Amino acid sequence: MPTDAMNNEFVSYLPDNYHEIFAVALLGYGEILKTKLDSEEERRAATTRAERRRNLMTEDGGLGVPVEVLRNPEAIRAYLQSEIDSEDVTRWLLVDCFFADPFVPNEGETTINIGGDLKLGALLELAQWCGLGEGHKRLARFEEVMKSAVNSHKAFYERGPFWVGLAVIFAVLSGGLFWLAAPAIGAIIGGTMGLYGAAATAAGLAALGGGSLAIGGAGMAGGTALIAGLGALAGGAVGAIGGPVLFGALTAEGVRFEMIKLQTTYGYILARSDAGSANEAAAIEVRAALDKLIAEESEILDQSVADFEAHTDKEADETILQEIDQRSKKLKSMDRARQWMAEFRP
Repeated sequence: MPTDAMNNEFVSYLPDNYHEIFAVALLGYGEILKTKLDSEEERRAATTRAERRRNLMTEDGGLGVPVEVLRNPEAIRAYLQSEIDSEDVTRWLLVDCFFADPFVPNEGETTINIGGDLKLGALLELAQWCGLGEGHKRLARFEEVMKSAVNSHKAFYERGPFWVGLAVIFAVLSGGLFWLAAPAIGAIIGGTMGLYGAAATAAGLAALGGGSLAIGGAGMAGGTALIAGLGALAGGAVGAIGGPVLFGALTAEGVRFEMIKLQTTYGYILARSDAGSANEAAAIEVRAALDKLIAEESEILDQSVADFEAHTDKEADETILQEIDQRSKKLKSMDRARQWMAEFRP
């Protein structure tokens, strides 16, 4: 299966099958979370959705991961430890798993309420599954960076406890409307793997973490999808979900979510005190790519404002105003992320 299009644009050390490793890790994350749910009804719903995710990963070839790897938590753990060759890879997985919903697709079953503290506790166990020593110390830094990233956007949502604010953002991405769009995006990603039809959709959804719109599962991890590619990857196939096109497809909440994820990646992985030369170079590239996207989208916003001023059609005016409002909010989120990165200290 071709993997060139699946590589991360900013770091070279992620393995070609990172999208497979992430999909398996997210299954494992769900298994861990399932044991921590309060009610039997929620646990049953989690089991049903985990089975649905496994089917997405294996039907018509899926990701090509052996079925036996997916059926047993111990087998998942063994697979992760055999495939992960560095702490850096584990850190990318932890970011991607935390910002994904392991309990989608949801087809009308019981709502599963996952608090932030629950997710962090499960993430610590997943770190241990991945072979990360002293995981509690690594996760303490993850939590610190991630909370700082969320707080940099706090003016945008209701004030209140930290996890309340984050829950609002998670709800946007795990809700039904995002899931409805996922199969089309999954088919695009599956196509970059050289697959067609149902096989392409199944593989693409699995790479997305089973349709959670955790775009990092496509190999552009840690929120970098929004600033990656700009239409150049895989002859435009992956570019179709990257850069300006993805910016236009996501709501303002979706862009904010991707920025918080990107900031967490930046602080927890790329700009940490012991990051190493590859990550240091990637941190510079990420900031440059974000600057470029902001500049390009600002030009489009200016043109939209000019269009509005030139229009006399009231219906057209309303549509343009809505576009201006959404684009302005998206740009504000990206600008806050840029400012946060400029001020970040390891």
